[in-house]
Amino acid sequence: TRQDAFREIFTSIARADGAVLFHCFAGKDRTGLVAAMLLALSGVEAAEVAADFGETDVQLSAMYEKWIGDAPAEKQAIMRDELRCPPERILGVLAHLENKWGGVASYLEASGMPAVDIDRVSQRLA
Repeated sequence: TRQDAFREIFTSIARADGAVLFHCFAGKDRTGLVAAMLLALSGVEAAEVAADFGETDVQLSAMYEKWIGDAPAEKQAIMRDELRCPPERILGVLAHLENKWGGVASYLEASGMPAVDIDRVSQRLA
């Protein structure tokens, strides 16, 4: 439902001079989607993208415990589930993009991103 936002992000990456840094608070939800889509555009296999996504849980485990510990007791179980980054979650996203749009490039093209910019993103990652 946020094709416009993804188009803006990927167009910015395509047209940037030099290196690009993208991030959000925890670096797993929106950032995880952008990273997964970038990796898919660069030809990385879905299983490798999923393994990278799953590594988020390892890298953020200390922060998860702090955030959960600071939360009210009634929200802790929900947070514990919401914070997780199981590989199958990103595999589901990639499968959805493939099944509905024909892949990340087609999704971005359907958002109105010019093919030349999609190619630029792919080339930046090669």
